[in-house]
Amino acid sequence: MTRRVLSLSLAFVRNLYRTLLGMLPPVLTLLVYRLSFTYRNQGDPAYFTAMGGIGLAFVGVVTALLIADRANRAAMYSFIARLPRRAEFLFAVVVATLFITVAMAGLYTSLVLGFHMALTPIELLLIFPRWLSIFILSATLGLLMSRLASRHNSHVIVFVVLGGMALSREQIRYLANGQSSWFVDGVEFVVRPITDALTINLQSSDVLPALAVTWLYATVLLASAVWLFQRKDLLWME
Repeated sequence: MTRRVLSLSLAFVRNLYRTLLGMLPPVLTLLVYRLSFTYRNQGDPAYFTAMGGIGLAFVGVVTALLIADRANRAAMYSFIARLPRRAEFLFAVVVATLFITVAMAGLYTSLVLGFHMALTPIELLLIFPRWLSIFILSATLGLLMSRLASRHNSHVIVFVVLGGMALSREQIRYLANGQSSWFVDGVEFVVRPITDALTINLQSSDVLPALAVTWLYATVLLASAVWLFQRKDLLWME
């Protein structure tokens, strides 16, 4: 199974970079780097971890959508027909997304270390598990947002939920004149482990529960995508 998933994921990566869409992840990474240090010439490990994690998570979601779109084509039918389980097809999309996102993290880190700040190898080793957890979450989220893992347009519901969560954090509290609500509190409760994974002190063990919950979220999202994909009619896009 592992060999099949890795081979298929590499095929997805090659397929993406045979098109101009393959330039989008590097361009977005450069944009994230530029925005991170537009108003701040120097940074510290906490700033680097938080800003880089958030920006690269966005790159991961976009990359997952791009790869899932390329995978949701009739030309890929021969691949899935040879797999003993449909889930392996989705696993390959997630792994391919991780390959690219980790490469983009290397590009972002190289730019930051080259022009703005210095990090010790120990600090980089402490940052990597946090970023990897966020990357896996963003890859599974992007997969669930795609038409590949959608059944009866279920991906639209994901966009609606994400939009509602964004509004709850930025607008609902303002519209309610600073008063909280059960919905806002619920959204903050769900999002808090993700933010804690990027903001808790690098050397603190308090980050471990946040990372565990982040992995749990990713597992639930991937299981949902697999459940939908296994029950959908494969009407491939062209």
